[in-house]
Amino acid sequence: MKRRRLDNFQIICNWLKYETFLLNQLLSRNKSIHRGNAFMAWALSSQRFLKKFNTHLHKINNTHRNNSHLNNTNTPKNTSVNTENTTVNTENTGKKSVLSEGDLGYYYYKSLDSVVRTCVELSRLHKHRYFAPFTVTLMAIFSRLLLLLMNLNNYIIN
Repeated sequence: MKRRRLDNFQIICNWLKYETFLLNQLLSRNKSIHRGNAFMAWALSSQRFLKKFNTHLHKINNTHRNNSHLNNTNTPKNTSVNTENTTVNTENTGKKSVLSEGDLGYYYYKSLDSVVRTCVELSRLHKHRYFAPFTVTLMAIFSRLLLLLMNLNNYIIN
């Protein structure tokens, strides 16, 4: 069986999706315990922006993957994603929505900003040794998310 090879962009997208899933699971289990703390508000805010960015990114990734069979030439590994007025069929409605580069850039910078601010809040909290195991786990997830978002910068911003 021939092994399917993913390019770097798809690997980063899949990894980002998995890290967001881990964050969702961790926050849903601990939301009621830490709901009064400032770091939980930052974490939930960044979770919200990451969900929006992930759905937008995966729509563009799926459109890019579905249209790749139209090109008969082999594409190089480090190709940028063309997001200029990409048309995507929305589920169950049959309507087409236009994904613009501005929307993806907006969600990217909002996600990046909220992840950085959450990392700052978590490091400030961890300095005082409150909820140490929980904050260490959150810091590990958010640092990996920050690394993934910085790696996506090469593909989103040309």
